[in-house]
Amino acid sequence: MKLNDKKNIHIVLERIESGNFDQMDIENIFMKLRAYNKGYKNFKEISDLVAHNKERDRGIINENLEHRYLALLFISQYHYLEKKPLKITSPFPSWILTLIKYQVNLFDNSYFLSNYKFSKKTFLKKIGEFFKINKESGTAVYDLEEISDEFLNAIKKCLSIVSTTTSFSNEDIINDFIGVLKSNNLTFNEREIKKQSQKIMACILLLLHKTIYVVDSKKVGRSLISKENGFLILNGIIEIIIPDHHPITFNSPLILTNLLSKEWISDELNKSTQESDQSQAIGIEYDLELNSEWKFSIIT
Repeated sequence: MKLNDKKNIHIVLERIESGNFDQMDIENIFMKLRAYNKGYKNFKEISDLVAHNKERDRGIINENLEHRYLALLFISQYHYLEKKPLKITSPFPSWILTLIKYQVNLFDNSYFLSNYKFSKKTFLKKIGEFFKINKESGTAVYDLEEISDEFLNAIKKCLSIVSTTTSFSNEDIINDFIGVLKSNNLTFNEREIKKQSQKIMACILLLLHKTIYVVDSKKVGRSLISKENGFLILNGIIEIIIPDHHPITFNSPLILTNLLSKEWISDELNKSTQESDQSQAIGIEYDLELNSEWKFSIIT
């Protein structure tokens, strides 16, 4: 780490420890430490998001949202609306192969070995080799004359469940932040940093509020500050658009925090969301700031 970077980071750390900081300080230190993440993947993802908090086209959260988007699109098309079975021997949307590759990660390798007699790695290799993809039409089709029961059952299993797991927790982010500081031999007071963890998380929520997530130049979701079970979260909102049908909106948490909504949302914002009939289950659509009392409020 360059001495000048280390000096600037120490200045910001002193402000954080004192409690006299704002979201710009958090943005600054996360961006400064971004290149020195030392393999802490949660910190790397959040620092990357902070660096590209208007529109994001890569990273763990993007992959998470793409996975959810494709899973929900599959359910919408093949279960709720058309209720038709997937036939891999006839042309089908090639994005289903991407979904299968995501779904494989929900299972242990031992599960594949005991149930299908091949490993997850072998299964993914088969997925890559056994299908012919037509990029022009966006379709794929099984390209061999025969198909084993094990391979077909593995595909069915991968498409039988949907994961909506949270990407990060409050503890994931703060622990990784402290881990990065230690790994870079920076001087700081760990106890004081932990004392400010709620303020740090509030700043992160604010920085990631209203971020748009893009995959292959296509918007797959966005994130909004929201409430869940009395706590603030960063919610991921996915809209499925199917021709000749009304859009279908799904949402699930991207980041969980321990910030009590009644303590961190201003009376004005709370009143405004109620008066506007905004769905708090989806998220707060207003442009927000943290006021002098460290409460989320509407930018005026």
